[in-house]
Amino acid sequence: MTTHAEATFKVEGWDEQPWDTAEGQPKMTRSEVTKSFEGDLTGSSHLQYLMTYREDGTADFVAMERIQGTLVGKRGTFVLRHVGAFVDGAASGTWSVVDGSGTDDLKGLTGSSAFSIPKGAISSAACRCKASGRYHGLPSQRRFVVAVAKTATRMSA
Repeated sequence: MTTHAEATFKVEGWDEQPWDTAEGQPKMTRSEVTKSFEGDLTGSSHLQYLMTYREDGTADFVAMERIQGTLVGKRGTFVLRHVGAFVDGAASGTWSVVDGSGTDDLKGLTGSSAFSIPKGAISSAACRCKASGRYHGLPSQRRFVVAVAKTATRMSA
């Protein structure tokens, strides 16, 4: 069964530090991020970004995020994998639920999505997720879409 959930997230903390520094090479950093969620998903998350910056200020990133909370009345945790880039003032890329990462009521949670979030903006989205045998949904002031069938993310300022 597929379900739809909508939530917002707020970045509560962001600590970015050099990760690999080599003279004449692109800057690489690691960021520890904490977020809180409201809406159909309530809870919090811890996120680790690895980023590589180019001279023009654009960057590529990967991340893993563990979210703990209640999603459409179901409690548990799950992990999201992020892959994307920061170009022209917007972060864009994909999120996907790591297979087998759901716990408790969120066991079997699946989903993936494309996203685009303007720098410093609050973003809007919705979410559809699927779990075998049960209905489960997924997350995201920022929001996003996670869908078994690819769904575009809509943004609002």
